[in-house]
Amino acid sequence: MAKSCKGLAMELVKCLSETDCVKVQKRPYKECAGEKVPNITSECVGLRETYFNCKRGQACDSPNSALNRCKSQLCLCP
Repeated sequence: MAKSCKGLAMELVKCLSETDCVKVQKRPYKECAGEKVPNITSECVGLRETYFNCKRGQACDSPNSALNRCKSQLCLCP
């Protein structure tokens, strides 16, 4: 994982560790990360979106990205 997104990932894990999804329901972080409010806080949802956008941006910047291989309007990368 690139350093630019690592901090966001750590913040997301910290945020998720404080939710009932992880603390009370004892569900895995990965499973809880896919949840929505009220199962996780709106802060965690925002961090998740920011983290995923960060990762997507890195994927689009790589020389082998879908953007560079894309030949149609259905590209996922901006």
